[in-house]
Amino acid sequence: MTFALEEWLGEWTSFEMLIDGDDPYLNRAWAESDAALRDGKSPFRYILPFFGGSARRFWGWACRTCGREYRGSITGWRITPPPADDGASFGSAPAGSPGMTAAMPDRTTGTSPAGTSNAIPDRQDAPAPHGENVPRRRSPHSTEPYVSCETSHETCRQTAGRGDAIAPTDDQPVFTLEWLGGDGEPIGRYAYRLDHMIDKGLEGKPCYVFHATDAPAGRRNPFAVLIAMDPMPSRAELADGGLLSHLHFQYASAVSKLLKGTGRTARLRRRMWYPTMCAAEGDLLARCNIVRALHRLPVWAELPH
Repeated sequence: MTFALEEWLGEWTSFEMLIDGDDPYLNRAWAESDAALRDGKSPFRYILPFFGGSARRFWGWACRTCGREYRGSITGWRITPPPADDGASFGSAPAGSPGMTAAMPDRTTGTSPAGTSNAIPDRQDAPAPHGENVPRRRSPHSTEPYVSCETSHETCRQTAGRGDAIAPTDDQPVFTLEWLGGDGEPIGRYAYRLDHMIDKGLEGKPCYVFHATDAPAGRRNPFAVLIAMDPMPSRAELADGGLLSHLHFQYASAVSKLLKGTGRTARLRRRMWYPTMCAAEGDLLARCNIVRALHRLPVWAELPH
């Protein structure tokens, strides 16, 4: 598995924006996905009893970006090449934007410490239909099928870059990632180095484990560790009629909060948590087709009339 920086660079938009969006075409894509669930055509049809037959509600739960350490939503990423060794300051939001402390919303008042409105709905503990909470952990004795967020569309298969090699292997950062909060404001900016990889992570695929080289020492930072799979498909495929590139990820202040075990054989602690980013260059048609392909519906050649 070879790390390809060009697949990561640029702007990314959270899949939550597609889930929560109210565009009529997106609404139609979701409505037809729900119909596929009811007709038994979707691989996720077994979720019906738990989410009222709503694909949108299921993915809103599975792909929520708020975590246990950062309770706001993450609307996007901005990834740039690693910083030059020029003394530039990283490890915080850019000048003029709120730092990590200021960006943390007060969940009881819906305001940030500075008093600005920052109310964000809590997806983490949102109840399932019939007033029951969806369990966070799956019992080893459970008969519930294992869920993978992988789309069934053939162009979404990740085939390039497979192999045993992983590069780079030194301690230098591989990219700088700016995290964007609920209103698109920067909530943190860090340089990440590629520490190692695990064999089976999100979707059961190999995943990278990144560490922020400039996260402030001595304080818990929810973005200090990032686990992510390769973007799929290649970003170049969109121009050739392929699907929009997207990836799943998880984040925390420490590796131990995300993984059980060490090294390549470590396993995810939360196998049902699938925060997802989509390449921001996709237009409305590309975004609708991600939703449709996820439920094995034919993609649209153009937006329907």
